[in-house]
Amino acid sequence: MTQLIQMNDASLKWGAIIKKNQTRIIRGAPNAQIGERLLSIAFNAVAYNEKIMACTPASVIGGIFETVKLGLTLGGPMQEAWLIPFKVKGLQTATLVIGYQGYRNLVDRSRSVLDLHPYAVHHDDFAKGAFSYQLGTDPKIVHRPGAEPVLTENQLYAAYAVGRLRGGGVQFVVMLKKEIDAHRARSRAKNNGPWVTDYVPMAMKTTIRSLIKYLPKVSDLMARAMELDDQSDRGVTQAFESDGFVDIETEPVIAKPAMEQLKANLEATPPPPTATPPASQGADPPSPDRLSLADQEDELLTADEVDWSGTPPSGE
Repeated sequence: MTQLIQMNDASLKWGAIIKKNQTRIIRGAPNAQIGERLLSIAFNAVAYNEKIMACTPASVIGGIFETVKLGLTLGGPMQEAWLIPFKVKGLQTATLVIGYQGYRNLVDRSRSVLDLHPYAVHHDDFAKGAFSYQLGTDPKIVHRPGAEPVLTENQLYAAYAVGRLRGGGVQFVVMLKKEIDAHRARSRAKNNGPWVTDYVPMAMKTTIRSLIKYLPKVSDLMARAMELDDQSDRGVTQAFESDGFVDIETEPVIAKPAMEQLKANLEATPPPPTATPPASQGADPPSPDRLSLADQEDELLTADEVDWSGTPPSGE
């Protein structure tokens, strides 16, 4: 089902900025059709998030462009990539973080392995002897998962990723929780974003990043994703591409609080024309200050209703 976006002042301004840069953004996508779809999803991710809308336009547009160029979805249930706000030199700046599904997407498209899967190990699996692994000259993993899925940080004992190579053989990486937490502690986003809201997927992503280093034929897109993710972890400003973009050096767009925006919309909306009731009825005319939300239907748009193709409407 298509979701509705309340187009407040900040959303409208962001829609205008993205619209001006859509041709440049879509040009970087694997193809134009994919680019339009990914840009529509990215617009949803920005327009719903007041903290991201308050970030510098250069960082948001740069993050959107990098995500579209990688062919990944921004935000949403796919968990392929997120924009996370951080303060950099006093300015709210959007930082791109790649999710484990994003890495799996890139690995699948690079065709460096037949398949790649991450797994989480529950404490109970280890306690009951249902999980073990060995390295050395005969490396292997034995895991018989129990009925209880790993849903929280406290339930996690370990995570691992397994890749089946096209030339034959299997490559895997196992990381205990303390190793995963040591990696998290080095990340600038350790107390923000997906490490807080999606710990288990981030733990599995950490094993995938470790495994990728041992896989053959790492693509340019994969190398770029790992470079951006590493910059995010180390707190280094991500070097987003900026050539060809317009209106990205402006000040951050600060969204009004919801009630303040609603009041502004009501004050700016002219009252609908009303007919004067017959004198015999004795009814008072409706107050122009009492408007229903239905009167503001023109303020509600969907991402699907935004023309991302750049094609002018018929008749122009």
